[in-house]
Amino acid sequence: LTLKLAMLLALSNTDWASDLCALDVRYLALTLNGSEFQLVSLTKSARPDRHLTSVYASFQDNTICPVTTLQLHLTRTADWRTNPSRTQLFLSINKPQCHHPVSPATVARWLKETLRTAGVSTDFTAHSTRSTAVSVAFDKGVSIKDILNTADWTSDSVFKKYYCKP
Repeated sequence: LTLKLAMLLALSNTDWASDLCALDVRYLALTLNGSEFQLVSLTKSARPDRHLTSVYASFQDNTICPVTTLQLHLTRTADWRTNPSRTQLFLSINKPQCHHPVSPATVARWLKETLRTAGVSTDFTAHSTRSTAVSVAFDKGVSIKDILNTADWTSDSVFKKYYCKP
């Protein structure tokens, strides 16, 4: 469930593994349309003068809905969060650090492992989810302006050069 949630969040937004690692359940707002995490510190892709949130929309298909999976994950890990130091969304699922906050490298490894398990070429990395998320959104008709706002990019040249993939 943890690996599924990490992949769904990565594919439904432009967050880096380090951004996903920084998500804190104390700053989560669940709504009818999705969920929003307020980011309490700058992340790799956020700047002080720009938005500091990660927003995830709900999908109609609950089997691939990041928000439904997030809610299930929170329910199943609630007992792990009794310690005040365990408010990070993603906690370790293996010993010896079981239920402790994980590093960005761990989230990236989870994403890579999920891709491999799904039969995706090992040429793809955790970072590949960023270009996949925005490329699919663009193919589905999302405007470049909306993609730039979501990804917190100021120019479409970065999107066109590095992220708009077939």
